[in-house]
Amino acid sequence: MKKIFFCLLLLFPLCIFSQNSIRGKITDEKTGEALVGATVFIPDLHTGASTDTSGRFIIHNVPGGSFLAEIHMTGYTAKAIVLSSNDSANYIVITLSQKPTEMRAVVITSPSGSTDRQTNPVPTVIAGRDHLLAGSSTNLVAGISNIPGISQVSTGSAVSKPVIRGLGYNRVVVLRDGIRQEGQQWGDEHGIEIDEFEVDRIEIIKGPGSIMYGSDAMAGVINFMTPKPVDDGKWSGEFMTNYQTNANLAGLSFSEAGNFHGVSWMTRYSQKKAGNFSTPVDGHVLNSGFDEYDASGFLGLNRKWGYSRISFSTFNQRIGMPEGDRDSLGIFTKEIRVDDSTTTLVSVPESARKGFDNSILTPFQRINHNRVVWDNAFYFAHSKLTLTGGWQQNRRREFGDVFSPDEAGLHFLLTTANLDVKYFFPAVRQWSITSGASGQFQQSSNLGTEFLIPAYSQYDAGAFVFASRHFGKLFFSGGARADMRLLNASALYLDANGNAVDATNSVMTKFDAFSKNFYAFSGSLGLSYHISGKSVLRVNLSKGFRAPNLAELGANGVHEGTFRYEKGNHALNPENSYQLDAGFSCDADHVSFELDGFYNRITQYIFLQKVNSVSGGDSIIDPADPVPLFTFVQGNAALYGG
Repeated sequence: MKKIFFCLLLLFPLCIFSQNSIRGKITDEKTGEALVGATVFIPDLHTGASTDTSGRFIIHNVPGGSFLAEIHMTGYTAKAIVLSSNDSANYIVITLSQKPTEMRAVVITSPSGSTDRQTNPVPTVIAGRDHLLAGSSTNLVAGISNIPGISQVSTGSAVSKPVIRGLGYNRVVVLRDGIRQEGQQWGDEHGIEIDEFEVDRIEIIKGPGSIMYGSDAMAGVINFMTPKPVDDGKWSGEFMTNYQTNANLAGLSFSEAGNFHGVSWMTRYSQKKAGNFSTPVDGHVLNSGFDEYDASGFLGLNRKWGYSRISFSTFNQRIGMPEGDRDSLGIFTKEIRVDDSTTTLVSVPESARKGFDNSILTPFQRINHNRVVWDNAFYFAHSKLTLTGGWQQNRRREFGDVFSPDEAGLHFLLTTANLDVKYFFPAVRQWSITSGASGQFQQSSNLGTEFLIPAYSQYDAGAFVFASRHFGKLFFSGGARADMRLLNASALYLDANGNAVDATNSVMTKFDAFSKNFYAFSGSLGLSYHISGKSVLRVNLSKGFRAPNLAELGANGVHEGTFRYEKGNHALNPENSYQLDAGFSCDADHVSFELDGFYNRITQYIFLQKVNSVSGGDSIIDPADPVPLFTFVQGNAALYGG
């Protein structure tokens, strides 16, 4: 942290340089009247402004160059427009046309910077905060699961995993403000560690996003984006709360944000608490409650040379794990300790399951996710360099022993460090070219008394080039990427009591040490054609890949949250995806229409397969814990739909 603050201090002397500005006015297209409260936001700079009582706006601290901006006004058609700061005397008048249908975002992120969504050939969906607030979801992923092509795998009101066109888990890359969110996403009961109150907008890429993010983006990418900085010279505060009757879920969040002379900040605190949820068949499901406490914020600096921003977040959650045990009358039971060696099952009637007292029992999970990201952009005469570094730590503990309720059985500690560099070349014959490189290091440790996957270290590295150009009504974009992954898993030896020991004192080998190297190429080629000003035809061909994760390669143990014994397979190879997308969209004044179709061919698809015994029943590893054995295998698969 000392190094970070020292580097920031070196940047502050640049504040004394004169700054460029973008000035303009926004009016009604028909009447010419000034529009008060319209917003102008430049995503590539994390800055913007709102119009005053005269419809005028001014954006300070802008580097020299041209930038794609998003113009919004309630009741008007959102517009994407290029603004220039090269001429300080330049004054632009922007007109908006009235539109009674809902306001939609029109600018999205891409490998070449911000892009007009209507032009981008890659199928992308945008959902705003209003979409999340309009539903009754109990978590962030559930809030977007009703978007066409998006669904969820849920193991309770607190845990949902995103699924894009039938693919989920490590096949979907989750981002927070464009930076990968790395947790234990390989597990069924492992959710997304992001505060739902801090999300302002969600971008969903349907189809392989490997060209930008490498392995794991085979099914698509979901980018959860936090609120924009407030206008320069302003301070704001926000308080939000919600309540849901099903599980008595109550949540609240408050934030404050400011921006003075290009120095912007935001802080937020949120918390949620829920009791047992209920179903028509079971009533209130025992041990299905959760509580959550989160904090986040950022400190940013906008100047003529670009911007620099440090952001942080901490996510803390405790989740009950319902097991579904019942007595002879069908009433839920819980296990309680009788003495130092015995337990018994006690029935819990419906009346006792309604409150919070029995909403989080043993077994339960504790999840803590901390994250710090430093994001920078440096603008030159006709080019740009972005540099992003990140650190995050995910701690996941499962408590399941009533004799030692405070001692974690499974205890994973995953530390991740990221570094991404992108260079945006000067335009050559109207071609926009971007190249970049990324690296990621992960280290996972087992700190509990039970062991499901081996401890490991993992190194990822990749490089890409991306190009785009307009040919009249036709827009072309495409690129290629090369990636490598080096994975080293550690051996683990156990004594007769199941405790970790060195090899000389062991009676069994829980995990063998192994190393795997994976290499892959991915790419994308897309075209979009503007049939008219409001109708666009798109087609995109892409190749993605996914390297096997550590659980698929080396798991060897009972996964309590899914009630199965999982056995990894060292011989697994990377999955490869070949996908064709085609779509048509029309955005008229009173209706928006979009139709997409896709075909996805996956080679060496990895999936869990149940292992049968010689008699045809379940194969059981440990008679004392009779859960069925599953192992990971591969085969080809095809997915298609629209």
